[in-house]
Amino acid sequence: MKIAFRADSSEMIGTGHIYRCMTLAEEFRKKKINSVFICQKFKKNLIYFIKKKNFKVITLNNNFDRKDNKFLKNHFLPWSKEMQARDFESAFQKIGNLNIKWILIDHYGLSEIWEKLASNKYKIAVIDDLKNRNHFCDLYVNYHYLPFNRENQKKLKKHNCKKLIGINYSIVDKIYCPEKKFAQNSNLRRKKSIFVFMGGVDRKNYTYKIFQIFKKKIFSKFKITILIGLGNLKRKILLKKAQKVKNIKLVKKMINKSIMKKYYINSDLVISPAGVTMYEQLLCGANSLIIPQNFYQKKTCYNLSRDNYINYESNIKNINIKKINFIINNKKKNKPISIGNDKIVDIIKRSL
Repeated sequence: MKIAFRADSSEMIGTGHIYRCMTLAEEFRKKKINSVFICQKFKKNLIYFIKKKNFKVITLNNNFDRKDNKFLKNHFLPWSKEMQARDFESAFQKIGNLNIKWILIDHYGLSEIWEKLASNKYKIAVIDDLKNRNHFCDLYVNYHYLPFNRENQKKLKKHNCKKLIGINYSIVDKIYCPEKKFAQNSNLRRKKSIFVFMGGVDRKNYTYKIFQIFKKKIFSKFKITILIGLGNLKRKILLKKAQKVKNIKLVKKMINKSIMKKYYINSDLVISPAGVTMYEQLLCGANSLIIPQNFYQKKTCYNLSRDNYINYESNIKNINIKKINFIINNKKKNKPISIGNDKIVDIIKRSL
């Protein structure tokens, strides 16, 4: 018996949807349930990475035409009815003979249209960030720190849809749980350390902009590590320019989760967007400065900052030595959060 994930990655979409689906797929694997990923073969996708983790991938044909481009260029837009219908038909042709009971959808382009077509054959779970479109699903997960009101409820069109709402249903790998402690260097004279990771793609080139800020002489007393996403558009330029800056180390290969956790915990400050990595940091208690990359992330960050979970800055031009020193010297007392991986997996497992 198999679980299917419908998610995509690309230079426009980014990598977060795939990473959190893989987190759930690993949990299903522990329960002896196999997972299949259904993905369009977009440019700069993560299909190779999914296969490397020994998950089966079914690739769909890129059957898009010129009028579809406006939807593909903005991954926050729901796809047209025709695009969703073609996508489902292509998927069903390839998975129809597999023993799949549930499809988990983590995709801004797909909505009630795709889900209704699929619901004739499968149970549907939706992992959502936006709350701005209709869904027809058996399980709805939205762990972002945003109000979920009556209007949002009305968008869930299927009767008896199970809802997991709020930050304590975050989908985060358990390796970031705070049980394991990493000893911090207690030498007060050591250089303060900053770790920067702005995502696998970073369409707005924030990694490059932050590098331009930190290469100034005023930051020479800091030890700065910048992880460059594999899809970063300024990757080659960054690697070349960093050779001339002594206090900045660029990491060009993706690092494993254990090393990432050490960076989170042992750095005096972590700078990242408000995606998957923000919830990893919240779980393990990092001192974070979050830079939202879109309108939806800004709303989440505002609420998290208001309730003292994170520091956030919506304008990268406002990052300066005064702000960095203030955040490092006035670390927030992290509120504990829990994760929803087991809850999601158990709900689905019980129905198989």
